Amino acid sequence: MGATRRTLEGFWLRAKTAFIPRNMPRLHCVGMVRNEIDILDIWLDHLEAIFDDILIYDHLSTDGTRERLQARASRSSKLTVRSFDEPGLRKAQLMSAALLERRAQGTNGWVFFLDADEFIHGQDAAALRRNLIRHRGAKSVEFRWINAYVTALTMPLSRNSQLRGWHSDAPPKVAVNLRHVTDRSHIQQGNHRLIIEGEKRHLAPRAGWLLHIPVRSIAQLRRKIDNGLNATRLVDTEGAYSLHWRYMEGRLSPGRQPFIPALVYHYGSKAQLRQERSCEQPPPPETMEGRLTHLILVAPPVSEPVYFSAVPAQAAMAVSMSVSTE
Repeated sequence: MGATRRTLEGFWLRAKTAFIPRNMPRLHCVGMVRNEIDILDIWLDHLEAIFDDILIYDHLSTDGTRERLQARASRSSKLTVRSFDEPGLRKAQLMSAALLERRAQGTNGWVFFLDADEFIHGQDAAALRRNLIRHRGAKSVEFRWINAYVTALTMPLSRNSQLRGWHSDAPPKVAVNLRHVTDRSHIQQGNHRLIIEGEKRHLAPRAGWLLHIPVRSIAQLRRKIDNGLNATRLVDTEGAYSLHWRYMEGRLSPGRQPFIPALVYHYGSKAQLRQERSCEQPPPPETMEGRLTHLILVAPPVSEPVYFSAVPAQAAMAVSMSVSTE
C-alpha cells in the first residue's frame, strides 16, 4: 500500500468512524499452543484478566500443556480448549474458522490471535476497549512486538521476573473487528493480517504493543524451532513461512553458544527475514525494561497495585515501525 493511498484511506476511515455507534465491544482471544508449560499459567492469567472469552487449540503437546489447559478450563467460564492432533501446522485455517465462529455469535467485538509468548502491553480491558472504540471503523488493527527477555535466564518465568527488550520492526500481529468480517475473510499464516478475498489490502491502524517473550532458554528455543519447522514443512512445500525459524535454526547448531539478547532483538525482524549480516552484531541498548507485572495485567490481582511501566514516548516513536505493504 503506497503512501498516497494510505493517507487517503486514513481520511476516509476517520470520516466513516464518526457515523458508527460507540458501543462497548466484546474482547475475544484465540490462540494455538504446543509445549508451553513454562509460560502457560502466566499467559492464561493475563488472558483471563482482559478477554471476555478465550479459545485455545492445543497442538500435540507432550509436556503437560494439554492437561494443564484442560484443568484450567474446568474451572473457568471464559476458557474453551480444543485439541488439534494433525501433524501439520494449519494455524491459518484454524484461526480463520474461529474468526467466523465468533462472528456468528455477534458482530460487536474484536478478535485477537495470540501465541503463548505474547501479552497485551500497557492496557487493561477497559483501556483496550476505549482504544478499539476509537478504531471502530477499521476492519483490523495492528499490534507490534516488544521483543523481551528475562534477565535471570536460569530462573523460571514468574510474575516478579525482570525483563528487558526492544520495540521491534517485525511484521505486526492483527486484531479483527467482527463488524467487518464476511465469509470471504481469513487470517494470514502467522496471524499477521486479515485478508478479504476479492478486496485490496486495507489500512490497519496501529493500536498498541504486544510484550513478546520468545526465548526463555536455549533448550526451549531449540524445541520451539524444531517443532515449528517440522509442522510447517508438512503444509508449506515452498518454504514461504517461518523464515525467522529457518534463520535461527542455523544459529543454534551444536557447538555454537548463541547470545540470547541478540536472538531476541532480531527475532522476526526485517534484517533477520532478509538474513542480513547485521543480525550477527550485538544489539543496541534496550528501549524497555521492568517487572512482568508492571508491564502487563495478570489475574488474579497481585497484592500490590499494578502500574504499567510505560516506555518514554520519544524512545518508542524513534523506532521505525514501517513495514512494506507493496
